[in-house]
Amino acid sequence: MGRVFLITLLVVLVAGCATRYPMGMDEDEWLALSAEQRMDAREREERLNLEAAQLRAEQQRLRAEQEQREQEALIERRRSAQYGERVQCVLDGAELRTGGNWREARPLALDLIVDESLEFELVRKDATHRSVNGKASFDGQLIELCDRAGRNCEVIAGTSRDFERGLRRSIEVDNTLRGELRCDLAEPLGSLRRRIPQPGN
Repeated sequence: MGRVFLITLLVVLVAGCATRYPMGMDEDEWLALSAEQRMDAREREERLNLEAAQLRAEQQRLRAEQEQREQEALIERRRSAQYGERVQCVLDGAELRTGGNWREARPLALDLIVDESLEFELVRKDATHRSVNGKASFDGQLIELCDRAGRNCEVIAGTSRDFERGLRRSIEVDNTLRGELRCDLAEPLGSLRRRIPQPGN
């Protein structure tokens, strides 16, 4: 049994080290070419590889620019959001489920604007490579925390007054993350206004 395994492994290694010819040619096709044709094939493959690399770099640049524009738009949206259009939430006692067990997670903070969806990552406290991804949104009265696919969600409802006073709810999303979500309306960025409690409130 051991000998068969070693022979199989040797065959796989030899196959992996087999000569690779330019332009996807097999050995017979390559050997049939003249020296000049082989040089031309190598040069063509190098050009194609260079063009492919340049295309990947351009696509990466465009993606980075798009992400930058989206980030700038989100920052501007936060800056211009009126009172009642933005909430800030913290997931207290956050836990995520990995390997069938609940594990303590790192703190999670969310800054949500009306009609904007925000992706988040809840990371296990003692293992940074273990995490759960999800999406969060706010429409003015409802806060939704969903799994990455958006199929399983926890919905928290509240009035403007509820969010102004501060809203707390225990949540659990699809048996993957849980904790107590604490949300408050956020003051407009750059505003000098301060909400002063009135007597009797």
